Amino acid sequence: MVIDPNFKTTLYYNIATCYHKLDMLEECVDHLELAAKHLNLKITLIEDEESAMSSTQGFQLKRDRLLGFKLQKLRYQCKLNLQMCAILSQLDQHGEALSYA
Repeated sequence: MVIDPNFKTTLYYNIATCYHKLDMLEECVDHLELAAKHLNLKITLIEDEESAMSSTQGFQLKRDRLLGFKLQKLRYQCKLNLQMCAILSQLDQHGEALSYA
């Protein structure tokens, strides 16, 4: 059984948030990285589906729907990156934090 990357992204992000609230920052970073990994996988799957589409009936509607999903995932990716930057900065890992900014 394959688990949807959306579910894994949300799960790891929520766990990271719990660790952040408990001030367990290293664990928070680990789970944010897992969330980002699965989010990137979902973005790649959407891009693959976009490139595999042919000009059939309903093409524009499906393309618009995929674009909406992709924009939603990219917005979530920005949120993850900003949170990763903030947590790494709190851990005095400013160089690595800068790569996420």
